[in-house]
Amino acid sequence: MKKMQLSSLALAIGLSTVGVEAYASSDILMLDIKPQPLETTLNLIATQANMTLVFDPKLVDSLTAPQLQGPATVRDVLMQVLNNTGIEATIDGNTIILKKLSNSQSATELSALSVVGSYIAPGMFDEASVESQDLPYLKTSSNVQLNSGYIEQFRGTSAGDMLKGIPGVEVGEARNGGAIDVNIRGVQGQNRVPVVVDGSIQSTTVYRGYAGIADRSYIDPDLISTVSIDKGPTNSAQGMGAVGGVVVMETLKSDDILRNGQQHGVRIKGGMQSNSIDAQSDFDATPRNDAPDLVTSDGEFINIAYATAQEGFDLVVAASHRDIGNYFAGNDGRERYFYDEEVSDWKQIDGEWVEKKRIVINEGIARFYKSGEEVLNTSNKNTSVLVKPTFHINDDSSLELSYRKYKAVYGEIMASQIFRNTGDTLKQWKSSEQDIDTYSARYKYTSPDNPLLKNLKVNLWHTSTDSKAYNGSVFSNPREGNERPPTHDCESCVDVLYLAKTESLRTGFDISNQSILQGTDYGVISFDYGYSFQKESIGPGSDVQYSQEDIDTNRFHRDGDRYESSVFLQTKWSPVDWLSFEAGGRYSWFRVQENNDYREEDVRRFKEIFLLKQSDETLERIGHVRWLPDENGDYTDANDPRVTGVGTVNLGELGSVDISEVDYNLAFLGFETQESLGTYTVYPGASRKQNGFAPNFAVNMQLSESWLAYARYSEALRMPSIMESTRGWSVSRNILDIRPEHAKNKEIGFSFISDDLFTGLTMRAKVAYFDNKIEDYITRHTISDDNLSATDIGLAMGNTDSFNTKGFEFQSRFEVGGFYADLSATYYTEAELCDAEVAQTFRDNPYANRQGDIPDCSKTGFSGMYVANHIPPQKSVAAILGVKFLDDSLDIGTRITYTGKPDTDYDSKLSWQNYHGSAPHVPTVAYTLIDAYINYKITDNMDVNFNIANLTNEFYLDALALSLIAGPGRTSQLTFTARF
Repeated sequence: MKKMQLSSLALAIGLSTVGVEAYASSDILMLDIKPQPLETTLNLIATQANMTLVFDPKLVDSLTAPQLQGPATVRDVLMQVLNNTGIEATIDGNTIILKKLSNSQSATELSALSVVGSYIAPGMFDEASVESQDLPYLKTSSNVQLNSGYIEQFRGTSAGDMLKGIPGVEVGEARNGGAIDVNIRGVQGQNRVPVVVDGSIQSTTVYRGYAGIADRSYIDPDLISTVSIDKGPTNSAQGMGAVGGVVVMETLKSDDILRNGQQHGVRIKGGMQSNSIDAQSDFDATPRNDAPDLVTSDGEFINIAYATAQEGFDLVVAASHRDIGNYFAGNDGRERYFYDEEVSDWKQIDGEWVEKKRIVINEGIARFYKSGEEVLNTSNKNTSVLVKPTFHINDDSSLELSYRKYKAVYGEIMASQIFRNTGDTLKQWKSSEQDIDTYSARYKYTSPDNPLLKNLKVNLWHTSTDSKAYNGSVFSNPREGNERPPTHDCESCVDVLYLAKTESLRTGFDISNQSILQGTDYGVISFDYGYSFQKESIGPGSDVQYSQEDIDTNRFHRDGDRYESSVFLQTKWSPVDWLSFEAGGRYSWFRVQENNDYREEDVRRFKEIFLLKQSDETLERIGHVRWLPDENGDYTDANDPRVTGVGTVNLGELGSVDISEVDYNLAFLGFETQESLGTYTVYPGASRKQNGFAPNFAVNMQLSESWLAYARYSEALRMPSIMESTRGWSVSRNILDIRPEHAKNKEIGFSFISDDLFTGLTMRAKVAYFDNKIEDYITRHTISDDNLSATDIGLAMGNTDSFNTKGFEFQSRFEVGGFYADLSATYYTEAELCDAEVAQTFRDNPYANRQGDIPDCSKTGFSGMYVANHIPPQKSVAAILGVKFLDDSLDIGTRITYTGKPDTDYDSKLSWQNYHGSAPHVPTVAYTLIDAYINYKITDNMDVNFNIANLTNEFYLDALALSLIAGPGRTSQLTFTARF
């Protein structure tokens, strides 16, 4: 590939040069260099490699290099000695060029990467050697990288805002609950897209009433350093069950805090946010309509971080606090949510009722939120603490320990209370609370001389979540001895019916390694392999006290334990330097045990036979006798009191008498009824276990100096989640047999990489086509009446035939001079769920089959299915445009995002789509948001950032908005950052 043109750098400054003769920079050097000044070590490396070294002596002044022993390539050893120095090395032919790292790093060429073996091939490089902004275009799969600058710039009002504008990625229920529920290519929920922070996972499934469910991962973006998003199955330690993709986040590192050359440092970041007002304490509060500006707003935030970087020890200690009140909706575009509705007026004319139809304007979901009005239940106050020491045991190994505390008090209203609301405003509910502790220990080892231990990683983690959130079910939330409230919509009623006090625990362990074989006859072969384990437990909080009534009526929180393990192997073979092949697979097994017993009250079924005596002029009621069924539940002549003459007749006040003594000549048979026997049958908690294997294959090619291509087929299994395997809200008491989901994904991608497409123009571009199919997709669906009791609901977790999404993704980056642009887009050609069995159930149901043909496949699924609100926008486009001035100290830019509506066939009048009135598809509409920002570096240790989100003050509802909460209107944010 064409090398970087940096020769002008040598002419611009006074430089030192060492070395002359040509040498293959990827050949192995045998090193034995003692610790000494960095300049001396660099000269020795260049001399041994017979390469030219170009550098400014001021760069390396006073810096030292560690001891170097054993074999290494030039690229590898340069990475090792320049780590944490603020210096980067570029290899241009036979020349090593050193320069200072800058905030806007130059692009990385394929020819300048650290390689897995003796040479580089597509997919065979060390990802740690690649600048994060280039990694998505060099990886032979779909990937997105976000650095700390991007996260800070687009932090937004809600946690999910930092993931907006990313191709193929959406965030479900972004405005209600203070968490993220990541959707990748239409796939979300139930650990389909795990969010991994410092090697640990925290997620909780919560009930959203008639709107469905949400999978919540609570994070604090203010403590996040980087985000890496892999789309589709990932054969890695974090990829267990990830049929949709993996989101990997890393918290703050010492490099985020320390200035170049510092060993100790403090970073203070604080600011204010407009469009925020403290939530009112009145349950019946009236929304306000005077959005505060930046000065009068109640929104504020601050985080303080300390770091030290010693020879054998790093430490980061950070604390963050953010207090954001209710925000205000935008002013423009509210009418987009209005629609024409046909209504009927009936009048009696000449004794007959006559219907007259007319068209009225229905404001839809916009009726709850007026233009520029306060959106109740959107406040969020959170405090986080991070303690992360790293021990550099030696040059080859390190141990990172991490502790995170996250506490949040946030606004939340049950989505079903919005759905059922017939008025034009909502209530201001009390705040929900989350208290989360996370611990992790990560060990890394890279052998300098043993290719079989190239990248050993060991990870142990634990998360504990204590939740007190207003998302319980009125049908199953324990009352703990409280009386049943008369209504659902009073302040005290909400505490009893909706406050769910639960606890969830997760513990995980994984170990992985990379081994490399290489030879002149067969090229380079790498093996990445490992083992992953997780245990997840959910149950009531420690302060929950079930009453006997709760126990007898099955009012309990979900309670269970889930265990999952997997082993994986990914093999890459590169026979030549432009081609590589991949093959691998994962074998998974799991088991789950429900801890709740289900109690069913014992009853006696019977039919009443009313006995009468009819004479010529009168009809006398004598009494009634019970007809009891036989052991098979059947009513036959063999047990009919009228036939057998055996039974006791209740004569009312006259007592009772044997039927044989009663003189009657007429009998009337009543309906079947039942009476309680005062005893219970107890059914123990369900359990299940399953296993399976999923393979993957890929071919990767470097087509030319600038073009890469790949074709990938990946399978993945997702075992049923703990929510899908336990009794509780939202579903039938029946725990059906459920097969694992089986994802079968196909993807083709092309990348273009050039550092000099035109004069001074750097370009990165990637286009991918994906065809994702999840067979046996698990969701809630309709079950037949044969599986139901008299008091049960007709919905249960189960397998459907498949869920399919297809489409195209595009992402790119351009840089020329001080100008830069990131352009991306997503277009779905298909998104549908297929379930022939459920479709036939509705065809056979005379109450549901009222609108003609019912298809086997639907773009929003069938009535009651959660997938209805996982369908992403069919079209989405994002553009970041910016320019830098004053030696890159001033950065001015804008982000424009277009979010289309989903391509659905939803019609609320079709009973097979809305038969249960539960989890209906939310009809979002297209919207465009414009953000603007200015970042100015005042001094080397101080900068200021000002940004405005939703510059045009649009009224909009986010894509996948499960809770029908309008997004924030124009919001400005001013942030000061200082490093000492």
